[in-house]
Amino acid sequence: MLNRSQIFNYVTLALAIGTIFFSIWSMVTKFNPFVSVILMCVMLIFSRISKKLNQKENESIHTVDQESVVSNIKIKSEEK
Repeated sequence: MLNRSQIFNYVTLALAIGTIFFSIWSMVTKFNPFVSVILMCVMLIFSRISKKLNQKENESIHTVDQESVVSNIKIKSEEK
């Protein structure tokens, strides 16, 4: 199952690809690039949310790892 940060990563990737597609399409057809600008703004918002979620997830993983290392050191020191 995907967690929230992975979902935001995939949505950001899809928005980036859509932005590139609509930018090229608006250049070829000489259409107003309004859709591309809107997609880019939404992509930037999702990108920032995704970045914050990834940072929170990494911090929580490192905290758990540090606690397990500390508990392992305590166990080893008690055995000696």
